[in-house]
Amino acid sequence: ELARAAGPQGFAPLHAAAEANDSRLAVLFLAYGADPLTKIGETGHDALSWAVTCLGLDCAKTLVRLGTP
Repeated sequence: ELARAAGPQGFAPLHAAAEANDSRLAVLFLAYGADPLTKIGETGHDALSWAVTCLGLDCAKTLVRLGTP
């Protein structure tokens, strides 16, 4: 349930993992049902675009490898 949670602006644990460039956490959150397409508020960023924006390139590569659209 926590892996799928999001704050009032849509910021979710998977976004935090992407921002921190933490691929291990991203894999864990996805395994527990995190939605990689959840958007951060009105920015429109999903987990992959947020990882790229924050220069979390290792995490971005992991998200792509796992099939994140």
